[in-house]
Amino acid sequence: MVSDTQQACFEAGIKFGTMYHQFAGTPVSPNSTASLEAAIADSIENQPHCEAVSVEILDERVADDIDHANGYTELTGSLMEVDMEISYGDTTVQTRMEMEDGYPRMKLVSIAEWRLPRWAEPVRPHLSRVVGRVQPESARLLRPDWNWTAISHRTATRGHLLAYSTFAIGDWFKSV
Repeated sequence: MVSDTQQACFEAGIKFGTMYHQFAGTPVSPNSTASLEAAIADSIENQPHCEAVSVEILDERVADDIDHANGYTELTGSLMEVDMEISYGDTTVQTRMEMEDGYPRMKLVSIAEWRLPRWAEPVRPHLSRVVGRVQPESARLLRPDWNWTAISHRTATRGHLLAYSTFAIGDWFKSV
């Protein structure tokens, strides 16, 4: 049986492979980096278990790589840095692609596993519906002191908001 951690790592590899081989060779110029960053991130975020993608195409490297009068170059791994958050079951992995020794290295940055308290297990099937659909705007109403703009929706759900919601649901559940 494959663990949630192994599956999350596998899913991260699939996302990186898809991203790299789908977009490598795409014409890019300093004027088109922002739209290409958004297209790559939106494309990869459509895949299952992908919670967040951040793509930065490095304008200075793109400009330096242009070697003809047409004003563009081909996208390669050396021109971008990518961060992804993949969640599967009880595991969330943070991944990153960046240049290392002249090669675009794709690697795991962190692996986080979370567990519900035993008393909350009976409500587990309902948590994804109750907690998973909460938007950062709604979360601000619950905890306006948190910096929600710096935390992705799913990270907030898996971290602070899950703990808050588990506590609230747990109090209700214990009183039944």
